Amino acid sequence: MDCGSVGEDVPVTAKPVVDGYAILDGSPATGRTARVYKAVSLTDGAMVAIKVLTASVEQSEFLEEAFRRETQSLTELRHPSIVAMRGSGVTSTGDRYLVLDWMESDLVRWKTAQRGFEWGEFWQTIGRPLVSAVAHAHSRNIGHRDLAPRNILFSPDGRLVVADFGIAKIRRFMRTDMTLRQFVSPPFSPPEADDGAATLGRDVYSLAAIFCWCASPSSLETYGSVEAFADGSDAFPPAVRAVLLQALSRDPDERPRLAEELLDRLEAGTASTAARAGGLSCLLAIGHVQMSRICRDFELSDRAATESAILDDLGSVCAIEPKLGPDGEQGTAFGDLVLYGLTRTYHVRPDDTHRDRLTILSVIQRPSGWLEARRENSVTPRVDFRFLPRGREPDQRSLLQIQQIIDDFVHERAEDEANAENRLLDTWSRILQARQELELGRERPIRYHSHAVEGRRVVFRTVGTIPDGAVLEKRQVKLHDGTFLTGHIEDIDGQEATFLVATGDVGQLRGAGEISVNVYAASEALRKQQRALDAFRQREVARAHMADVFWTRGLRYRARRRSPYGGSSRNWMRTSRRRWRPHSARRTS
Repeated sequence: MDCGSVGEDVPVTAKPVVDGYAILDGSPATGRTARVYKAVSLTDGAMVAIKVLTASVEQSEFLEEAFRRETQSLTELRHPSIVAMRGSGVTSTGDRYLVLDWMESDLVRWKTAQRGFEWGEFWQTIGRPLVSAVAHAHSRNIGHRDLAPRNILFSPDGRLVVADFGIAKIRRFMRTDMTLRQFVSPPFSPPEADDGAATLGRDVYSLAAIFCWCASPSSLETYGSVEAFADGSDAFPPAVRAVLLQALSRDPDERPRLAEELLDRLEAGTASTAARAGGLSCLLAIGHVQMSRICRDFELSDRAATESAILDDLGSVCAIEPKLGPDGEQGTAFGDLVLYGLTRTYHVRPDDTHRDRLTILSVIQRPSGWLEARRENSVTPRVDFRFLPRGREPDQRSLLQIQQIIDDFVHERAEDEANAENRLLDTWSRILQARQELELGRERPIRYHSHAVEGRRVVFRTVGTIPDGAVLEKRQVKLHDGTFLTGHIEDIDGQEATFLVATGDVGQLRGAGEISVNVYAASEALRKQQRALDAFRQREVARAHMADVFWTRGLRYRARRRSPYGGSSRNWMRTSRRRWRPHSARRTS
């Protein structure tokens, strides 16, 4: 988990106290600006990172500004590839902290584990999410300014996120008398000085440098080595390499100004490369009635120009998903689809007669942010779309291959939904375990070596330090007969603690023993909840069928809210497989 130049784990004696979170055992990751502790939320059981900025590792003035910039940035930014901030504040010792989603690894470890580099796979899993996150920040006028492999992290489920906005430039809010420009990371930060004139463009350079570093089998440590690799390596397709070389230009004016511009150019270069590499090919067709309407949408007058505009839109970037009707069910028996292009959505349907092409029924222009969100939740196969040339023989193979890809994608999503029960039960179990550990940690027994009974009070002569806050705390003392003397500490005078008795026989007091916090009731309640949870998981309850009804209805409701396929993904998968898959595939499935 990033903490701003994270170094080796080092032991730290005192853990911070943050309300609502239990700090787990283990040394924190420590860097020059912060320590990061692994913790669990007592509210929802989620694993989190407590990032504590410590004045002992940097000047307090720097920490104050870094804390202000990071909290301001993460408050504004909401993106699946930007680390989420759950909260922030100041500990009882005066250290500032942030509560972030827990991240399991970073790009440095990713590179160490790699045994090769393939641009297409890299772009889908790392490149596009990374540039998309930075483009989102730029759309809010926020520049990261310190993009580097150590600040690019991976969640436990493999999702990439950008972190460490501690030196981010927020033009609308930040102080002009405080600069954090010296806290940058060559060769990922541009070589020129940051005078504030082109802050957002600096991130574009960093992205290109990170891509070269990821593709290189060796570590690139100088600006010259990054530029030489980009110019001479065959790791990138020619169209992509040309974009990266422009982004790495020593002249800031020659670089793309924003990450969104870089994203568009890399998408186009990657798409053209995939088409030339012999990816899937899919034929498109438009009826005469639909063509006139679509021409008006594109503000064009003839068929050829409109078809060219559609191919350009789908060739830049395209994602596919089944089209659902108003009731959440599949629109027709033929398996209608939605294509998400760069600027528009396309409602398409397999041709009724030939089954070798997709007929475009309608085209709708959409906002870029909406389209990006839909593409992230859809399947993105490499497809070279073409309009039907005259006299071409029908060929159903490409359409069947595309259908199989979509089938597999929907099947994986359905399996994820089926596992939702176990994920929820595991979360519940973690919450109970964390609370049990918290209760056990509250015991803090006070040892005594002698006592004197004074009516309903007992004066215990203690050994060692009496914990702070012990006065009025409900405690108990074990007696000779195995029962307990209950009550609370009424007063503390040096090493003497006056105990006001609520229940129990003072005549059964031992000569020496312990005055412990009474956590039995809370611990027993938590143990009962854990046993009930285990029984529910195994369906060992009085009415097991009711548990099945509960989970079935709950998962259907979650699927309709969270899945882009609504509640009908399995139904769509069944109908599409029955009608589109070849006979050989059906016999073997």
